[in-house]
Amino acid sequence: MGWQLFIGLAALSLVTWVAWKLSQGRNLISKEDSDRLFLTTGILISVALLSGAARLLDAKTPAAISLLVTLVAMGALLYLWLPRIGRAILSPLTSAYDGGDEEVELKPFYHRANALRKQGKYLDALSEIRSQLEEFPDDTEGMMLEAEVQSDDLKDIQAALGTLTAILATPEREGRDQILALSRMADLQLRLEDIGASRSFLQRIVDGWPGTDAARLAQQRILHLPGSEWLATQKESPKIQMGNYEKNLGLKPEGETYREPALASPAQQASMLVNRVTKTPEDWEAREKLAALYARHFKRHDLAKDQMEVLITAPNQPIKAVVHYLNFLADLQLDAPDGATLARETLQRIVTLYPNTPWAELAQSRASRLNLENKSKEPVKTLKIGVYEQNIGLKPTIETPEPPK
Repeated sequence: MGWQLFIGLAALSLVTWVAWKLSQGRNLISKEDSDRLFLTTGILISVALLSGAARLLDAKTPAAISLLVTLVAMGALLYLWLPRIGRAILSPLTSAYDGGDEEVELKPFYHRANALRKQGKYLDALSEIRSQLEEFPDDTEGMMLEAEVQSDDLKDIQAALGTLTAILATPEREGRDQILALSRMADLQLRLEDIGASRSFLQRIVDGWPGTDAARLAQQRILHLPGSEWLATQKESPKIQMGNYEKNLGLKPEGETYREPALASPAQQASMLVNRVTKTPEDWEAREKLAALYARHFKRHDLAKDQMEVLITAPNQPIKAVVHYLNFLADLQLDAPDGATLARETLQRIVTLYPNTPWAELAQSRASRLNLENKSKEPVKTLKIGVYEQNIGLKPTIETPEPPK
């Protein structure tokens, strides 16, 4: 019997030690429950030691001592665990009112600062944000909000850049926060008309997080940064140019079209886009516009497919982008003579590339509705009404002569 008791106490001690480790390292068990396990182990070990000591006395004394020790131990265990067991049983009912045993994570409160901004009290809002940052230093949301007030409300872009620089200088800052700060700094540098600095901040995103959506978007922004001509127009006073618009547009003969003189023709647009994608092959927006122009205006669906395939098969392309490009290619193919068949094959590529995903389910659902989708694009037949007598109610009444009697 002694060795069985020893094994039981050793197992209980091991469980207590594991519970203490979980409460300290991963917070899987609360500290209160861990302390209860320690006390329970101590009580049971004490009971075992007292019972073993009582066996050394005469025959009548051990029973009385064991009974007394057992009652004391039961009272102590009930005192330790009865409230905990009661809370565990009633917690599904009471947690809706008192929040349960979960500890509330303290977070900064910026609603008052936002309310002050809406009232136009920008300095008070800035003071409120800084008071929250004193309690929660290095909070990214608060520092970004501070930079926003400085740049947008107080028009102090240099101060906003200093706040964003402090975000980047903080050690162990998450990558998402750094990308957000760098992107915002690029925007502010554009407002200062410093395109080179804006490009450098975007390039830091591309170099620091290659192959991510953030790097992909930053690369596209770099390709579309304005040049010196844009800076020259910003320094000049804005001028509003009024175009020559068609008069009596509703009275024009059917089929006659009008194009704004400032707009380029489809052929000119295609030439500009071809030059752009030749010069900068990574300009995905220009390539997508070129594909749409090929398919919808020139009816060259083969050329449109070639442009889209470049986007679809580009290395390090995010899954969302590939799915978007395949769906866009299916849209363009619906205008072809055998559009439904081609679009169905394109959508099947999504199912093949990404099986058992929401994108595959959406592609299958769309493929089943392609005939209806294609039919909705057919031109609506117009019903021509014939020429009928006008103002028939205003015509003079013709008297019918009565026959002779």
